[in-house]
Amino acid sequence: MFAGKKKVWLPVALAALLIAVDKIVYIPAVRQCCTVAGSAQTFQSVLESRFDQSAMIERARRQGRRIAMNFGSSRSLVFYAAPTRKQLASDPFLSPREKDFLDRWELVNNAYPGASLLTSYVRFTQWTDHGLRPDAVLVELDPALMNGRTRWSVTELKFGVPVAFAVDHALQMPWEHFHTILGSRLFAMSRYRLGRSESRADVWDEAMRQLSAASTAERDENLVLSHGFVPGAEPPLQRMIFLRASQILEVELFAAFRIDPNLARYAQLIAERCRELGIPLFFWSPPQHPAWREVAERSVDPTQWERLERSLGDRGAHFLRLNQTGRMHCNEYIDPIHFAQSCAPEAAARLIYSVEATMGRGAFQNPPQ
Repeated sequence: MFAGKKKVWLPVALAALLIAVDKIVYIPAVRQCCTVAGSAQTFQSVLESRFDQSAMIERARRQGRRIAMNFGSSRSLVFYAAPTRKQLASDPFLSPREKDFLDRWELVNNAYPGASLLTSYVRFTQWTDHGLRPDAVLVELDPALMNGRTRWSVTELKFGVPVAFAVDHALQMPWEHFHTILGSRLFAMSRYRLGRSESRADVWDEAMRQLSAASTAERDENLVLSHGFVPGAEPPLQRMIFLRASQILEVELFAAFRIDPNLARYAQLIAERCRELGIPLFFWSPPQHPAWREVAERSVDPTQWERLERSLGDRGAHFLRLNQTGRMHCNEYIDPIHFAQSCAPEAAARLIYSVEATMGRGAFQNPPQ
């Protein structure tokens, strides 16, 4: 009799032990000292479904300003700092009419380092489910954002999507992503791998906390925007650093590159929801350093990209290409991928002007000539 009970209880006890060991990583001290997880702080506002910019939006509405909501990656981080009235007043690349025109809009930013179209889809859907109806939606679109096999992809998938969101939108989300998100909540160690905690984690988490604070606060009117390097005019050492960085990032982002069909689906879902709600949607390509433009041109099959744009255009989306030569007067970069803060006011102006020009006077009144 006792032998029979042992046969029953032994598997149960082993299962309970495995579950206990799996869940122990949720203890903060254990997680901090003994796991490697990437940074959950990066996508914290998405994971917690926070709407920190609501006060900014409500104030802009009271002032009669239009709302353009942007979704993007680290290349869109500059829009947390700019544009402000003082920055516009001193910007050398915009005419007085363009400066006045841009002041009629509030650019509400949702940008996260390492984000792909997955985060843009989740954040956009959270806002629209929350009841927001912006006057225009801007979504950063670049080949690097369409690679589902980068070092950030797993962190984004497991730490950046609330499980309740995945369940509510299970019929829309690709099954491959849905079961990964669900499994990561059932099995904690699929998110928090045992290992030596990275020494830079605290520094990174603090930077993410500061970024989160910046996304909720007013833009600092007195902030002096940082400058970068102009291609062709940078010091020789800096030029060498840029070229070397381009080589490293090419391997990281474009090795055996193909457009991830799951990420393409998220772009299509955004387009379909915007068309359903009657919100103008614009996919925009950030300015590119010449070294990085060469990398993208030789790494990305143009027919793949044209097919993606065609599928989005069929769903009512428009395209704004700031990466084309001559679209921007400001031409400064902090690295091969990221344009400098000093270019943010002009970039915002080009985006918003293109929105109004594309939609025409029937949709928006008095675009600049």
